[in-house]
Amino acid sequence: LRIALIRTSDERRRFVWSIHHILVDGWSAALILKEVFTFYDAFSAGKTPRIEPARSYVEFIRWLKKQDLQRAETFFRTALAGFTAPTRLGVDEPASGEERFGERSLVLPEAEAAELASFARRQQITISTLVQGVWALLLSRYSGEEDVLFGATVSGRSAPVPGIDRMVGLFINTLPVRSSVSPTLTAPAFLKALQAQQAELRDYEHVPLVEIQGYSELPRGTPLFESLLVFDNYPVEATARKEAKTVSMVEPRVSERPAYALMVVGVFRRTLSLKIGYDARRFDDGTIERMLGHLRALLEGMIAEPARPLGELSMLRPEERRALLVGYNDTVAPYPGEKTFQELFEEQVDRSPERIALSFEGREIGYQALDERSNRLAHLLIERGVGPGVLVGIAAERSPEMVMGLLGVLKAGGAYVPIDPASPEERLLFLLEDSRVTV
Repeated sequence: LRIALIRTSDERRRFVWSIHHILVDGWSAALILKEVFTFYDAFSAGKTPRIEPARSYVEFIRWLKKQDLQRAETFFRTALAGFTAPTRLGVDEPASGEERFGERSLVLPEAEAAELASFARRQQITISTLVQGVWALLLSRYSGEEDVLFGATVSGRSAPVPGIDRMVGLFINTLPVRSSVSPTLTAPAFLKALQAQQAELRDYEHVPLVEIQGYSELPRGTPLFESLLVFDNYPVEATARKEAKTVSMVEPRVSERPAYALMVVGVFRRTLSLKIGYDARRFDDGTIERMLGHLRALLEGMIAEPARPLGELSMLRPEERRALLVGYNDTVAPYPGEKTFQELFEEQVDRSPERIALSFEGREIGYQALDERSNRLAHLLIERGVGPGVLVGIAAERSPEMVMGLLGVLKAGGAYVPIDPASPEERLLFLLEDSRVTV
């Protein structure tokens, strides 16, 4: 802990202070600031400061040593049963190069934040639960899994220790949050279930994460999760503005290096701020910007249409939807409409017979070779009666032979019916009967 009082060039005094999380948590920071300002204001007025005696952190440690980890083990083994791998983030790349960190943020203005708060009150959940629910939903969308797991910080001050709310020390802990994101659930039902789960976890806020890791079914050394959600409700700034009589408070700055690939920090005051710290070796800025946009879209969707199932909520922002539906589909190009595909292909054969036409798993076939092989197949099909109006079934794995088959059918004048050879026999028979293929 470091606090300094600096006299600036304009004869003003400025407090500069920093606190390391290895010693104290954010709640303690507010308590410390309150005492610092109380002392400063009293000394400035020539008075003796009066401070209410605080309970010692040692009392919490004593309580901690008495806790039964056997009960906690039973709880977490049950809660994590069947979970054998961290939830995939889905939009990242393998880490490479030197360690680098990035940060991006999004602020929802007061009007939108007020709507979120109103929705939370109606559903009888906290803003923290709402943000956790949206993050779980986004993880589900990115990973393609309904069963997701992420980390969340807890205050750790729910222990029945007298005066714990006024103790200075490190109480925060990180716990795993496992969420079942069923696409058929509505937002209210999903969020209430998540809040009930949080209430259960409150009895185990003191259990070290390293112990919980050992209770899981993940291999030793494998992290339980790769994303951490922190909801900051420490009243540092509010306390400073309220307690400081002779000094003014500027916006506090927090410097953090994420211990996980992704760390989402939510702060709700009059606005809702969402900040993502990330491993810049695995995510680029654009990916994180889109992630923040998806979080916002899902939040807005939950509020606007609470009765809609989670699976129907869109995570796309309007500009992203336009890009996907309009921008990327703007593929209009000149095309010689009076020629068939096979005619265009043969012109390409004449222009560059030796150029590679097909490349597949190490095999390369030139235009002329592909043309000759598809021509031989076309002649065979014509002998079998294939021509205009005749359907030819093609059951082939992804391969050069499949392409030769498609081209050969077109050159014979017929039309092809693609059939997946991996389909069950009943399905294959149905396709052959229904399409009336003759070859």
